[in-house]
Amino acid sequence: MRKNIYIIGAMCLLIVGLFQFAPVPARAAGSVTVDIENQLRAGADEAELGAVKEPQLIIATGIKIFLGFLGTIFMIIILLAGYKYITAGGDESEIQSAKKTIGAAIAGLLLIMLSYSITIFVTKGVQQSLRPDIEILGRP
Repeated sequence: MRKNIYIIGAMCLLIVGLFQFAPVPARAAGSVTVDIENQLRAGADEAELGAVKEPQLIIATGIKIFLGFLGTIFMIIILLAGYKYITAGGDESEIQSAKKTIGAAIAGLLLIMLSYSITIFVTKGVQQSLRPDIEILGRP
């Protein structure tokens, strides 16, 4: 086991070392800062940084982010319960516990997906009523 770790570490160092010799394109001295500033401005304009947003949209975005985290947590719970099911070794109590956990996680995941779709629907309605001139989720 320890030998495998050393081999993987050596391979990683070798790969990183090879990138040190990769060719780097040459640029004029003053153009790098101008390019960086232009890219930052373009990104800030696209992300609407500095623009005042309505509180309803901020709350809806927060809810969508929170539901996304919950979905990730439930997927991890399903994976862990699946691992528990696989490694139960024929023990009926462990198998039943894993099945119960998987069932609860799937029910929770379905509830989160329903909540997420309702949140998107309500956000779309609120956003169109507040700012009808913008696109929502890539659709006019």
